[in-house]
Amino acid sequence: MSTIGGVVDGFVIAHTMDTSDVGALSLTSPIWFLSAVIYSILSYGAQPRIIMELTKGNREKAREIFSMIIITGTVLALIMGIFMFAGAGLTSQLLGAKPASPEYGPRRQAYKAISS
Repeated sequence: MSTIGGVVDGFVIAHTMDTSDVGALSLTSPIWFLSAVIYSILSYGAQPRIIMELTKGNREKAREIFSMIIITGTVLALIMGIFMFAGAGLTSQLLGAKPASPEYGPRRQAYKAISS
């Protein structure tokens, strides 16, 4: 399903924005996919443990497991976010990006004119 969504997103962005925007989408799509994989690992790993504890009648242990998964997911998301934010400039430079010009391109100016 994510492949179909990526194709649709790419098609829409390619027809409404610049090529650099399509490139940005292509760079960020794997990050969303990686986030979904991590979420799946955490949730599918926790479900059987929580169900086992609930069938034993141990609601408190099930809540502990659930809380641990939520905290683990949040910490992993923060770590990924920090690394992505810190590495965005270097990644852009390695891929050949140059400092932004004041006008940001004609479509950006048109959007600014419409939105103000």
